[in-house]
Amino acid sequence: MNNINILEELNRIKFLLNYETGKLISEQVTKTVTKEKTDTGVKITEVTKEGIPIGPYTQNVNFPTGSNAVSPDTFKTFTDGIMNLINTNPETKKMLEEKNIQLTFIDVIGGASNTWGGNPTGYDMENDRKTAAKTTPTDSGYTSNKNLATQRAQIFLNNLIAFLSQQGITVNNEIPKKSSAYVINTGGFGDNDTRRDPKFLPGQFVSVNLKFNYVKTTTTERFEPRFDPKYIIQGSYNCAGISGNKTRAKIDSVVPNRCSKNNTWQIPLSNNPNYTLPYDGKAVPGSESFLAIYEIKFNKMFSDDIAKKKIQIDTKIQPFIRWNFSWDKGKIVKITIGNAPDVGENIITNNNLMNELKQYMNLPKYSPETKSYSSPKNSFEDLVKKYI
Repeated sequence: MNNINILEELNRIKFLLNYETGKLISEQVTKTVTKEKTDTGVKITEVTKEGIPIGPYTQNVNFPTGSNAVSPDTFKTFTDGIMNLINTNPETKKMLEEKNIQLTFIDVIGGASNTWGGNPTGYDMENDRKTAAKTTPTDSGYTSNKNLATQRAQIFLNNLIAFLSQQGITVNNEIPKKSSAYVINTGGFGDNDTRRDPKFLPGQFVSVNLKFNYVKTTTTERFEPRFDPKYIIQGSYNCAGISGNKTRAKIDSVVPNRCSKNNTWQIPLSNNPNYTLPYDGKAVPGSESFLAIYEIKFNKMFSDDIAKKKIQIDTKIQPFIRWNFSWDKGKIVKITIGNAPDVGENIITNNNLMNELKQYMNLPKYSPETKSYSSPKNSFEDLVKKYI
């Protein structure tokens, strides 16, 4: 494992353990699934986190002769470029404001010209900064230049990491932080020496390569009812005294005091299914479809074992959960859970309970005759949402 430190080896192992090849851990797509049992079923929450790349950002900074620290103005110009990269994109700017930007890679290369004390020295790289020198330098001037280039890279690296941390950008130990140093062939002259051939690139520089990302978090929730729809009967009683199967309900089968403004329960005395419920003395067409009660019933004889075997038993069906609806001038003003109008919590103000009602009302209907499922004819959107 030549040239591989402990951190790099750790990252290599992590890549092997089901991480996408070539991406840092902070750039992986991860999904966390939690399940929470409720009285009516299971609430499943999925949180997906995905690292979205920003950059890369690459820039060179020139140094004064003999100095190992860049000037404050030059450093500010450099960091302004980084912040501009982030702030010009509304999405990444928002991530920065929420302190959700991560540094994922930083590589700093320090350089020095091959002159020391007015004399030429050995060097590592030709002036193109790519081609290695043909000989290995050993002179003391080269060693001094190498140390200077190393100091430039390390000091710049430390200052830059401190700056990023101050901006709320996460910098942790998992991030590879690389710095290296080279003495560059500039013909044996400093960058500002008038005798240097102008075709030469500067040797007194730091080159920085940065990569960032932000973690995009997506949360989705879904609801799984406790029982298979095959074993559930969805029932309803309406303000016009009509049950969900279009037959007239008995007066004591519905809960009174919720279907008129004056809290006077009015079940039509006529057997005409098109009879409408009066509101303030005016007929309201279609009142036979206004829900007074909606309930879920299940066969108590369906134990888990029987249900798994799909054995159907004809026994008493009774409510598992019941929702009560209160109306005022054609609008639902309260929904409670229980067997009386004011028992239980008003679920209009409770998103979780309202979501459970929606999920149950939108369950597919099961037909024992055809042994198939079909979409509900009367959904939450049709019977509840548009009246709230």
